[in-house]
Amino acid sequence: MRPVDLLNPTKNALKALAARPWAPLLGLALAATTLVPAHVQGQSERESRYPYDPACPWGRLANGKGMIHRCLSEDEAKRIASGAIAPTTSSAPSAPAVNPAAPPTPEPAPAAPPKDFTITVGPIRAAEGDITIGKLGKPLDRYKACVVENGGLEAARAKVVVSFLVQAERSRAEGAEVVRSSGISKKAAACIADVIDRRQVGTPTQPTTGAELTIELIAK
Repeated sequence: MRPVDLLNPTKNALKALAARPWAPLLGLALAATTLVPAHVQGQSERESRYPYDPACPWGRLANGKGMIHRCLSEDEAKRIASGAIAPTTSSAPSAPAVNPAAPPTPEPAPAAPPKDFTITVGPIRAAEGDITIGKLGKPLDRYKACVVENGGLEAARAKVVVSFLVQAERSRAEGAEVVRSSGISKKAAACIADVIDRRQVGTPTQPTTGAELTIELIAK
């Protein structure tokens, strides 16, 4: 026997078997036993992870109706198996729970403006000397109409002060305008000044003087 044959006994055994009649059958049996372990090994690997999911090897998340939502990654599958995390259906952070706010307390309805009120005309004050109201206290109905037609009283007590010029020889209020007002609208105050303008007043003690007339409106 050659030295090489001593180093390769398996090869020598195969040659010896080939010389026998039943050698081909034995060769097929040896080939089969050589191939089976690899096939079994691949199959056993999948069986160790039964049930095996070819689409999602590490498991999947579904919607409960047979439709796949998404596949799990290997890391997720390991953490779920160890109980470290629970599977989530979405990678987006969930919105924090919002407690419904209590309905705002309704504000009390504003009180209705007084419908009826009294009017007091005076006092009147002259810049120089003395002066009297004259006929400025007569048109109470017109003063009242100015207030009612322009928003009414805005408070229980209102006041308007009107200034004007008076010449002794004419004794009339000239150039009447509102100095200040409260509790009524600006339109109502301007209307009262228009009623006073050009109306007869008491004759002043000075030839010409400025004057201011106060009118008060008080709710009944």
